Amino acid sequence: MAKQQNWQEPIPSELELRLQRIVEPIVRSEGLQLLELELGGEAAGRALRIYVDGPDGVSLGECESISRQVGDALDVEDVIAQRYRLEVSSPGLDRKLKYAREFELFAGRKAKLLLRGEEKNYYVLCYLKGRQQDEIIIQEDGATRSIALDNIIRAQLEPELD
Repeated sequence: MAKQQNWQEPIPSELELRLQRIVEPIVRSEGLQLLELELGGEAAGRALRIYVDGPDGVSLGECESISRQVGDALDVEDVIAQRYRLEVSSPGLDRKLKYAREFELFAGRKAKLLLRGEEKNYYVLCYLKGRQQDEIIIQEDGATRSIALDNIIRAQLEPELD
């Protein structure tokens, strides 16, 4: 049996909130959106990972610009006491969706959902249309319908290349 996805975002620590307050305005100034900020590792292996996206995706140049600006701001603010590695990237064209808010964030995008069925689990290829409370709205084969978050085991964006 597939493990049930918990669509709730973790509660950020005070340090993560401070980092978010520094990073988010920089990302917005580049016309992008901060999707996720992860602070992981310990001691010398500590890493701050910043995932950004935009309506037309993210370029390497945009990631480099954000990295420079965030690095400078964090040096001035001295938020992270120990050494760390800063990584700025796009989540990728086939990003796995982790949080309920992402069904709204990626409305209009194609997705592959693994759904819980009565007999067995099954996949649906659809377009995300949004979210209402504990349900997401999708369009599949021209028809719009809602699915309870509890019935979604896994969700992943599907690349659409021109």
